[in-house]
Amino acid sequence: MKTLTIKTLSIAALIFIASCSPKTSNLSGDVFLTMKNGTIKPVAGNEIYLFPIQTDFDSSFVFPLKEFINSAKYNIAKKEVADACNAMNEEFPNMLSGSLAEIESYYQNGVFVEELQSACAVITDNIDVLNSEIKKASSNADQESKPIQDKITLKEEEAQAIRKKIYKLALDQGAILKNAQASKVTLVAGYKDPDDIYTFRPPDIDIAYTISNQSDYIIKKVKLGPYKWKGKAVGGDIEDADQQEMKEYFFKYGGYGDGTESVSISPSINEYGESLPGLQKGASVGKTDTINSYQAWPNDRWLDENLKDIKVKEHSMTETGYCRRSSYSPCKIWDVFSIDLGFREIIDITFGMPYKIQTDANNKSRIYTTENVNWVEMGRNTSAYKSSPLHDELKSIQNEIVALNARIKEIQDNFSIEKDTKRVASLNSELSNCNSAINLRDTEKEIQQCLLSIDDRDALVALVNNSNSTFGSNIAEIFNSVSDEDLGYKSFEELLNAFAKSRNAIVAVSSIQGSYSFNEVPLGKYVVFTSYEDRFNGVGHWFEEIDFTAETKLDLNNLNYKESGVYSYLRDKINE
Repeated sequence: MKTLTIKTLSIAALIFIASCSPKTSNLSGDVFLTMKNGTIKPVAGNEIYLFPIQTDFDSSFVFPLKEFINSAKYNIAKKEVADACNAMNEEFPNMLSGSLAEIESYYQNGVFVEELQSACAVITDNIDVLNSEIKKASSNADQESKPIQDKITLKEEEAQAIRKKIYKLALDQGAILKNAQASKVTLVAGYKDPDDIYTFRPPDIDIAYTISNQSDYIIKKVKLGPYKWKGKAVGGDIEDADQQEMKEYFFKYGGYGDGTESVSISPSINEYGESLPGLQKGASVGKTDTINSYQAWPNDRWLDENLKDIKVKEHSMTETGYCRRSSYSPCKIWDVFSIDLGFREIIDITFGMPYKIQTDANNKSRIYTTENVNWVEMGRNTSAYKSSPLHDELKSIQNEIVALNARIKEIQDNFSIEKDTKRVASLNSELSNCNSAINLRDTEKEIQQCLLSIDDRDALVALVNNSNSTFGSNIAEIFNSVSDEDLGYKSFEELLNAFAKSRNAIVAVSSIQGSYSFNEVPLGKYVVFTSYEDRFNGVGHWFEEIDFTAETKLDLNNLNYKESGVYSYLRDKINE
């Protein structure tokens, strides 16, 4: 089944309040719908209910309606409730047996002791008294301990400051070790002729970088810095127009992001075809940047304004290909120049630890992995770190904090805070056992009531509404799982009509023209309800709350008509 939902209706009413407020007055209006073709259709012969309520859906309206809804659910939920009652009846002996150790004080000679509620109430009162005493004692202890706590706070701040110094020491020592390894990594850069040079277009210029690893670790990644012009990264700042212009003139391809470049290091393959990640000691990796070449500067205002600050590099390159082997076809010589921004530099290296090797048990092949070097941890292993006096300073402060906390503990012991706190925990455990006994007692009774009430709708609904046990909650959940579709519009309409009669609702019938009226109605709060159905508009309702203080005209039309029912609207009211 699905959870019961009741849909909210919008309320649009025209209420005209007279200058005087008589004890009774008249309520009238027209019931009509505007059809899709624009014609007006009066709703004739409809029963219109006027429900009296004392306040805005108070218990005088909500509780009886809840009773009626549960009654309507009865036939739908009856079999499932019966199955649940029978299942719980069979399970209860095991449930009781499994709880005997916890409830032995409340279950003797096969029966629950009398006055269980009183016993639980006494435990609750004792807990409240102890919590009050603990709160008062804690306040007094805090007052007495405040000077000591203030000292602890200061000492903890000192300790934290020293911890930061110790961490920085490890960080600095690790950086020294990393820099020492980085110095063993070489970067060689230079201009390189492209592999193919043609007669029909000027060649581009390649800047080739070679990174060689002579460090004691594996290199996982190398980051090269940007090319710079006027002290700034070329292309690094998208808001710097000059650097963006330089990027376009300098790079043939590249210059993305912040201008830096990460060098891709492909795994090497050993003689067994196994992949070894990173750049091992003695190995090298290359990286190439392709930049623009020029025979002459293009006509551009930005270039004209900045040429004085642009260095160039001259290049002379000879055509490749067939002409190199031919005596009859001379090779074309290209004299070009490029913008000279110098070369990139290494700005960061990610080092990896020696390989960890896992062997496949089936084919004996090996999987090589390498973790990043933890330079902070490496720094902690240096003699400079280990011999630092900061460690003794931190230990001394920590000992002072321990001693101060011990003094606070003595103060708290004098107020019996810990002792009373343990007693509260014990009482809470006992209260849980006591409440468990109440739940088991009520469950035992309600199982029998349920079995006897399966065919007695009123008795079963009353059991669900009045139960406080988890068993009763489970049965109530079965009722609540009845959905709109399960209940059905017709069932709900019959339910609401029956409820109207039980509430002494005033009933009016709309005329052939769709008009209705209630005469000499006592002033107060009311709900106006009627429903309508045809094959064009489907099934719908009018459900209007009014505060009736004077003669009123309330039309029921398309503005306040809802094709959906009033389920969620009433359900929200019931749950408030």
